[in-house]
Amino acid sequence: EMSDLLALVARLHARVMDRDRPLWEFHVIEGLRQNRFAIYMKMHHAAIDGMGGIALLESVLSHEPDGALVAPWHGMQRKRGKRRDRKTSGTGIGLLDRAQDAVHQLTMLPDVGKLLASHAFKALGLKPVDTPILFAAPKSIFNGAVSGARRFAVQSIPLSAIKEIAARSEATVNDVILGICSGGLRRYLQERGALPDKPLVANIPVSIKQINRGGNQITYVIANLATDIDDPVRRLQTIHESTVHAKAEVAEVSPGAATTFAVMAQGLVAVLNRLRLADFLPPPANVVISNVPGPREPLYLGGARMLANFPLSVLVDGQALNITVVSYCDSVDFGLMACRDTVPDLDKLADGLHQAFTELATPQSGKRSKRKGA
Repeated sequence: EMSDLLALVARLHARVMDRDRPLWEFHVIEGLRQNRFAIYMKMHHAAIDGMGGIALLESVLSHEPDGALVAPWHGMQRKRGKRRDRKTSGTGIGLLDRAQDAVHQLTMLPDVGKLLASHAFKALGLKPVDTPILFAAPKSIFNGAVSGARRFAVQSIPLSAIKEIAARSEATVNDVILGICSGGLRRYLQERGALPDKPLVANIPVSIKQINRGGNQITYVIANLATDIDDPVRRLQTIHESTVHAKAEVAEVSPGAATTFAVMAQGLVAVLNRLRLADFLPPPANVVISNVPGPREPLYLGGARMLANFPLSVLVDGQALNITVVSYCDSVDFGLMACRDTVPDLDKLADGLHQAFTELATPQSGKRSKRKGA
């Protein structure tokens, strides 16, 4: 039954959204066992980011079993705010807004330049390489052209167990999630004889939400997944060191500059894909891994309790695998989205995530350390 549900959702996710209609869809999927049902929510990423999606979910569902029943699409309706006064909506105000935007963009230039210079200096060997460099990730099977077909797989791991690993390792919950993904990816690629000698690099969205509005308020950091290290504890330590440096680099600049830098990097990737040059250059990163904190209390829809919240994200050319993670109550729910032609056996990678978690949950795993090929 679960496999049928995942296959259906993968087909729905593969369909291109109708640009003549609002860029969101809701599907109620019936016929599941024990009188259960599923809701598939699809929204264009230009309209909402991960944190916005969680806020929308909580606005639609109730924290009480007997809460009011709200139509799932209610939260997507256009909010009718007060109309702007005609006296303040003239050309003068429009020109003033544009001038203020221009000044804001100019004030961000030094910080954007700082980020660009940091990557350039590391690439030229003029600065210590404490975080991966853009377009220096190793080639992997996940970094080719993406077809229109999709595969979707899921995995769930107790949040309390992940927190125990984080406390024991002096790392963060996000580091442990990256360590689980790293271990699963390493195992999956090893079994196919496709594990690169250099460590895989993760592209990690980071929320910098400052105001309550739609769209995307995120930037990206890139981190070393340490897939060249055999021991899971040492692997996690290396990941932690990489994320600490990556976050510090972003923290040195303004949120607006960090977002602008992310847009510039994404734009460059889009141009390279358009010119079909991505196959001749190293990928900017090997995989996108996103961790979105979710509700800590149960949510209900018309008295029905939500049992799990599995996220589905987008793929772009050169990035045939996306791993998005959302926490809910004491569960960390992994949603793996992949190109069907590139990763036809995505369920094996999902199983590998749980095996990687088991390795990290066993303290004895840190007694031995060995690198690939040592």
